[in-house]
Amino acid sequence: MKRGSWQGAALIAACWLALAMPPVRDGLEADMVRHMLVQLPLLLAVGIGLSRVLPVEVHGLGARIGPWNGGGIPGLVLAFGVVLFWMVPRTLDAALDHTAFESAKFLVLPLAGFVLARSWPRLPLIGRGVVYANLLSMSWVLGWAYLVAPQRICTNYRFDQQEQLGLAFLGVGAALAVYLVLHVAVGGARAGGSGRAGRRGQPR
Repeated sequence: MKRGSWQGAALIAACWLALAMPPVRDGLEADMVRHMLVQLPLLLAVGIGLSRVLPVEVHGLGARIGPWNGGGIPGLVLAFGVVLFWMVPRTLDAALDHTAFESAKFLVLPLAGFVLARSWPRLPLIGRGVVYANLLSMSWVLGWAYLVAPQRICTNYRFDQQEQLGLAFLGVGAALAVYLVLHVAVGGARAGGSGRAGRRGQPR
């Protein structure tokens, strides 16, 4: 592995260790919004970052795993399954109440991020659209569920924190919707510009 890759991996490992330090960990887990929408994505980002700095082939591992991850779909299903597991309220409570669950969270989520980053480029365009649509609907459904729940879903967090998380999920869904609209609009404009340029270049 190149020197730059080692340095990048060391930096990402340092970030992972910083997230695991009690002051940082406890500060993020003290609030339901920070726990679910800051800590969990940051742990995913650790794995995504490692996928960027580590070589594609590590002792032939990529060649052995590649055939099992056709189109990136198996890897994405695995990664999203892991993420959804840690977003279940009971699992979130277990991470706060049991050291084994907390340790597993810090190990499994970076692994899911690594698999996600290696699988996403393999996914066809229509598959990415399906993923975005599901993320959008999931954000709004979760936001609605946390807002209308008549009692606390997570026993370690206050009812007002649960409502704040619901609003945060609705905000995430709205931001994703705006991103998708802009992405489609910009992509359509670029495609239209390329088409006009191509027609202008054709002989008459």
